[in-house]
Amino acid sequence: PAEVSWGIGEILQVAYLVILGSLFCHLASNVAMKWAESSHAAILWSLESVFALVLGIVFLREPLNLQIGIGFALIFTAVLISEKSG
Repeated sequence: PAEVSWGIGEILQVAYLVILGSLFCHLASNVAMKWAESSHAAILWSLESVFALVLGIVFLREPLNLQIGIGFALIFTAVLISEKSG
């Protein structure tokens, strides 16, 4: 295994990921869901992975392979079916 050196830079990077990437984003989404209708909130939470995929492809140029495409299609189809039947 590679040796990890924990300097101030690495600690600040991890703190940034924890505070902004996790705590702030979840807090902001929970506050926003407070004013949304429950059905709309459920759809948004269900599509969270779809949004992450699309934003990763657009901004981070992540590759889109067959397995990811099938997963995207399954999640998106399930949300559409649940919206139509509800």
